[in-house]
Order: sequence, then structure tokens, then C-alpha cells
Amino acid sequence: MAARWSQRHISSLLEEKTNVISKLGGNVTLSCWADLQLESVRVSWYHLNQHGSHTVVFSYSSEDDHIDQSVEFQERTSLVIRPKVVMLHLRNVKLQDSGTYKCILQDNQQSVEQYVILQVTDPKETLQDDDDSVVIYTMVGFILAGLVAWMISFCILCKRGDLQCSRNWDQQI
Repeated sequence: MAARWSQRHISSLLEEKTNVISKLGGNVTLSCWADLQLESVRVSWYHLNQHGSHTVVFSYSSEDDHIDQSVEFQERTSLVIRPKVVMLHLRNVKLQDSGTYKCILQDNQQSVEQYVILQVTDPKETLQDDDDSVVIYTMVGFILAGLVAWMISFCILCKRGDLQCSRNWDQQI
């Protein structure tokens, strides 16, 4: 027998924002948690804009089996409703999809509001993690370490007088 989530547990979820990162052109899942009665559920996902307005990403009502969404999200979204979680799947994410998403879940007994922050990254603008890049970064590190070691050795030899240097190391600047 599954226990219903306590109001305190649901309130703690409301205070936290979930952060999700996705690569440009990838697929991402945004989740909203609540203990719902599936026979009478209403789900609304909004993409919040900087000006305070919002775009309907996906809105669904089980009572009349009605779906509503903005043109920019059509053909790229799907909704999965389970007893404790509602998942919005977003395909082929775009840079403009980055931002804050608001989820509102309602049934006959409760209304829950949660936020998810989506960050879409462009792989072309980040350092690559392939094998060639690792080799290059390692070689650069070894070269820089060798250069620093050579400079320290040179300074020690000059200071000891083992090497003819143009600088007078005893002179104060």
C-alpha cells in the first residue's frame, strides 16, 4: 500500500528549483512531482519569459482529454503521467528553449506548482572532451611545466654565479 505524500514533503519540493542541462538538438525530460488522482488530472507546463508572460508548452486535462500548446513546441513534446510524477519530454531542444519552466498539477484534492530551469548548451561553444583534445591539453601542460622548471633552474644558476647573467641579483629594485 503506497502512502500519500505529506503536505510537508510536497512543500519542500516547491521551494527547490530543479536544474536540467541539455545539449543543443538533444532530448530532455522535465519532471514535476505530486501524488495525483489520475482520473481527474490537469497538467500545465509553461515556459516563462523575461517580461513576465508565459508560453504554453503543453496543457492537458484528463476530464475532456484536451491538449493545448504553442506552435513553437508542437511536434517536439510529449507528456507522460504516472501516479507520482508527470514528465514532459522535449525533443530537438533549441537555444531559445533555455529558461524557467513552470509546472502546475491539479486534481480534485490539490494543486501543485513547481519550477524547472533548463540550460541548453551548444557543443560548438564548449571545450571538446574527445581523446585528441585530452592529448593536446596534456602535452600543453607538460610543455608549460618544463618551461617553468627550466626558468627556475636558470634563475638558481644565475643567482649562484654558475652562469653569466646580465642581471645583478644582489641589487635591490
